[in-house]
Amino acid sequence: KARELTFEHIKCMLATHLEAGYDVLLPYLVTNANHAFGFEEIAVGRSVKFYEIVLTLEKESAINQLLERGTWGRKVLDNLHPQICQQ
Repeated sequence: KARELTFEHIKCMLATHLEAGYDVLLPYLVTNANHAFGFEEIAVGRSVKFYEIVLTLEKESAINQLLERGTWGRKVLDNLHPQICQQ
């Protein structure tokens, strides 16, 4: 529920900035494809261009970065161990 509420807030901020004439770069980890479609819909509805950029890493590099961070990106989770990432 919190993630969906956050998404709604982001959509409001996006619309407000676009309506004011600003360009918007939105760093957002899309975990739900409908979120990307929602952002695109807001842009198209205001006659601005929408670009979606995806950054990727090779599996080994991604695993190494996760291990360097020590968590999956959330401080409340247990630290990672190399065996977990090899699964």
